Amino acid sequence: MDRIYDMSSYGKESILSKEKVMGMQSGETVRGFALVQNAQILPTKNGSKYIAGNIQIGGQMPFKIWSSSDDSDVDPFTLMSKNIDVKNMICYIFAKIDKFGGTTSLVISDMVIVEDGSVNLSMSDFYEDVYDANKWWDALISLLKKNCSEPALNMFIKLINPVKDKFITEFAAVKHHDSCKSGLIAHTTKVTKMASVIKMYPQISKRVSPDLLFIGCALHDIGKIFEYSNGTISNGGMVLSHHTYGVLFLVENKKLIVNAMGEEFFNYLLSIVEQHHGQYEEKPRTVIAYLIHKVDELDSTLTTLDKMLGEANGAQIQFFEFKLI
Repeated sequence: MDRIYDMSSYGKESILSKEKVMGMQSGETVRGFALVQNAQILPTKNGSKYIAGNIQIGGQMPFKIWSSSDDSDVDPFTLMSKNIDVKNMICYIFAKIDKFGGTTSLVISDMVIVEDGSVNLSMSDFYEDVYDANKWWDALISLLKKNCSEPALNMFIKLINPVKDKFITEFAAVKHHDSCKSGLIAHTTKVTKMASVIKMYPQISKRVSPDLLFIGCALHDIGKIFEYSNGTISNGGMVLSHHTYGVLFLVENKKLIVNAMGEEFFNYLLSIVEQHHGQYEEKPRTVIAYLIHKVDELDSTLTTLDKMLGEANGAQIQFFEFKLI
């Protein structure tokens, strides 16, 4: 296989295309640039090792590299092993399409790590523009204006303004729902819009104010701007979850929140940020934390289903334990 070292003449046209890869058959081969987001060394059933991770090629795609007896510096397993902690690394890869269990992935057989400045490409060239960040931001503000008091809206804007750029461009997840550029603002807006259905239930509405419900939805995942870095786990995120970062963010801004909305509002916001993952982590202790957990879960499920249906192109899918047509 011919390896490429002089890449100065290569540009965006040489980036692998997820759309093209998804349309290919298992066993076909591809070559081109990819952005390695993350990788880890895992054991195989027979006791050897392989590398698994995700790349960006106009959308996220999983990859594997199998170990081999070749331990030279250019062996892809050895090369990736030496750079396993490097995030957002541009590589030129040679790979084979693998379709199994409804999932398409790439099995990398060779790779060249691109040195800084050796090719006219940036990280943003590899991300899929699924969402228009500014439109989703405007939609979120419109929802808050419609459903919240003026003090609550003004407080939210003051809270977000210092981190707005990160809030509207960060991913919502590494490899699940809305794992794409601006996925966080899209997910946040969808959750906030879905919360409108709660108005149909009078006893719940008596317990939970619109300010707390809609501001809580808008802030439930704020910690992800610290936990993630362009869709990969940040160095800080290796230690602390977005729940913890979200709580720290609120505590840092406690004076602003309490002055605008009161101490009780602040404490209930803390419960939302800390407890919105339901039974999977800190269990909800308030009605509002439970409600936002369920709305958050609904959007995550529907977004994942929507993505799978798009990739299946009319074929049957395996969704959790269900086979769906």
